[in-house]
Amino acid sequence: MVHVTYEDIRKILKAHDKEISIGPPDSELEYNELKTALEAVVKPNDQTPVAVLGIDVYRYSQQADSLRQSLVPFVLRMLYQTTWAKCCKESQYLFQKYTASDYNEHFIDTGDGGYLLFDTPIHALIFAINFEIMLRLFNSFWWYPGLRTVLGEEISLRYAVTYGGVFSFGTNFYGPSIITNARMLGKDHLNRFLIDQYTFGWFVKSIRGIENIPCVGLQDLKNLPEFGEYDPSLMDKESSAFFQKEGTAEAKSHWKDIDVLKLGDITVKAQTMCVYGLHIHYVSTLVAHNDRKKRKIPVTITLGNLNTSGIE
Repeated sequence: MVHVTYEDIRKILKAHDKEISIGPPDSELEYNELKTALEAVVKPNDQTPVAVLGIDVYRYSQQADSLRQSLVPFVLRMLYQTTWAKCCKESQYLFQKYTASDYNEHFIDTGDGGYLLFDTPIHALIFAINFEIMLRLFNSFWWYPGLRTVLGEEISLRYAVTYGGVFSFGTNFYGPSIITNARMLGKDHLNRFLIDQYTFGWFVKSIRGIENIPCVGLQDLKNLPEFGEYDPSLMDKESSAFFQKEGTAEAKSHWKDIDVLKLGDITVKAQTMCVYGLHIHYVSTLVAHNDRKKRKIPVTITLGNLNTSGIE
């Protein structure tokens, strides 16, 4: 990812621009060196694509209860941090470039949601499923039942994944992929899981389509260029059930349903792109850490829905 600091830009302006100009503006030709220097730092055409996972609380701004409105951001932060630690612990091969302590380095907080940055759309999808599992436990009074009771209504979310350029300026993140993600979330009113055409295309190119995930193994991911620098020995430390080590069509899968629906086009900064709706059923088993009998609790979650209404 391209990292730009305030001082980087200031140095370029000091060398190639003037703070105050009296008289008519200079021609564009006289600022070619400035433009070249800025492009060398910002690198608009060399930004490494990243997957942006956007999560937004449905109708948060319409909450009339001030206590609930104040507590929801805390619950979200708790969900983010718990899910992040869960991914790093249970999916050690997939999340080996991340640590439980660097959560804030990949997170953009919006209060009623946020954006998380990942290497690939697969990382974003696995995080979203784990996030929805933890949310299901909270909404069903299994996780912090007292806080859930005080909160009252259950928390309902909408998701979006985009894939494209992002750069960091100081401690913040910017880029077209974040802008597109925000626009997609803002246009959805049906609690869907949306993906843009670039995310859809990444899955088609990388694993022959997102519907093929149940047949994909960690060895298949290892062969993708995005995983070229990943340590394959960590495959043996994977304790999650998302991927077998070897992909096979006969393997018993926790992925029950995967549907992709083309919803329509949206326009972002004069660019029109296609948006898809993702619908996934995933079955997981959890063991409560304080259960001496180590009983496995089945949890089935649904990401997105099958509503095909257009993006408004």
